[in-house]
Amino acid sequence: MKKGLKIILIIVILMIMTATGGIYYLTRGMDEVKEMSLNGINLSLISDGSYYGSIESGR
Repeated sequence: MKKGLKIILIIVILMIMTATGGIYYLTRGMDEVKEMSLNGINLSLISDGSYYGSIESGR
């Protein structure tokens, strides 16, 4: 295999590994957040629209 092709192959493999690690980091703990309940908030009293908020959950 030519030297240039090996370098390109190594770069592609490193990019794939970095992307896989990033996806893992961003999605870990999402099951806990999906199952979280909103206690004390009656959503039927809130009008439709966009609302912004934040949460601190393990990261």
